[in-house]
Amino acid sequence: MQKHSMAERAMQFGAFDALKGFDGMIDEETRIPVHRRELSEDEAAHLSKKLAKLSKGQSVRITYYVRDNYTVISGTVTEIEGALSYLALGRIRIPFGDIVYVAETE
Repeated sequence: MQKHSMAERAMQFGAFDALKGFDGMIDEETRIPVHRRELSEDEAAHLSKKLAKLSKGQSVRITYYVRDNYTVISGTVTEIEGALSYLALGRIRIPFGDIVYVAETE
């Protein structure tokens, strides 16, 4: 019979998730959707100017609408595609029309 260390023996009593993914489903079902708000003409013009000034490599914080809710992301602009109207932070592509706030960060 092989002797196991105390840590190896304790692992068998660790947390067990018999319903893997269930917590995520519950979170999704209990999430309260937020309606997208329309920007005023002034807000849209101000945002458009900010987006026009962005360049690759800039650090930014962006608030945007996705899946019935607003989310905030910070990161480095890796791509700006004016013709297709989106920008990317890493692998996340954000359509210009979903963005409501942009701030440069350091």
